[in-house]
Amino acid sequence: MKKLELQDLLTSSGKYPERAKDPSLTMGILKNGNILLDKVNALLEEMDVESIIVNSGFRTAASNAATPNASKKSNHLTLCAIDLHDPEQKLGKKIKLDYEITKDQSVLVKYGLYMEDLSATPTWCHLQFVVTKSGKHIFMP
Repeated sequence: MKKLELQDLLTSSGKYPERAKDPSLTMGILKNGNILLDKVNALLEEMDVESIIVNSGFRTAASNAATPNASKKSNHLTLCAIDLHDPEQKLGKKIKLDYEITKDQSVLVKYGLYMEDLSATPTWCHLQFVVTKSGKHIFMP
């Protein structure tokens, strides 16, 4: 598996290179990014995902405000969340990553991750390491 790198999280797989140099990017946010990276890469490796694209990693306040339906307190602002491109991933056959995770939530528990319900994320898989208000590992945004 080609592991995701911090640059992927900062620039959303190269789509927004300017975000990696944004003044709002603090050492604390970078630390969060490394924590998220370790957890997500471990999950992807266990799920046998060969490669994946980051739709949304770090968001500046301006980019978050311009993102449709984004929470004003989005975990993307602090790099505690990632959206992975997930229209159909190949895990031995064509299936959706979030669908496979829903079938076996133990991988979320194992890696301390929380995922938005797949009904709310038709073409991406949202993962975060911030505990949800409900404490559930699969939640509605």
